[in-house]
Amino acid sequence: MEFCDQTPSENIRDDLIHHYVAICNQALESNRDKFPYKQIFSALEKLNAQDPIEVFVADTLQTYAFYFSNDGVKVFKHDDCDECNCIRKWTTTSRYLNNVVTEPDLYIQNPARLNWDWLYGN
Repeated sequence: MEFCDQTPSENIRDDLIHHYVAICNQALESNRDKFPYKQIFSALEKLNAQDPIEVFVADTLQTYAFYFSNDGVKVFKHDDCDECNCIRKWTTTSRYLNNVVTEPDLYIQNPARLNWDWLYGN
C-alpha cells in the first residue's frame, strides 16, 4: 500500500486547483478559434515552462505554479518550482475555484466568465 504524505484536506485543495485548470484548458480548446479567446491562447503560447506564474489561494494558504505547454496550462505545487522564477503572482480564493468547478459547462461555454488575471496580471 502506498502512503501519501498529504492530509485529506490538502488532497481536496489540490484536486480543486487541478479541476480548475482542466476547465480553463477545456474552455480554451473549445473556443480556440473564436474571438477573444484566440488572443488569450496566443498570449498563453508566448509563455513557456521557464515562465511560471505563482498562484496563491489566500484562504487555504496553498501556493501553486501555473505553466504553459503545448498541452495547455499545467499546475504544480509551488514547492516544486525549482529556483522559483515566477514572472507574476495571482491571488485567488477556494470559493472562486469551487464556483468554477461546480458549474464547469457555464465557464467552458463562456470562457469570459473565467478570471484570466493570472495570465495578464502584474
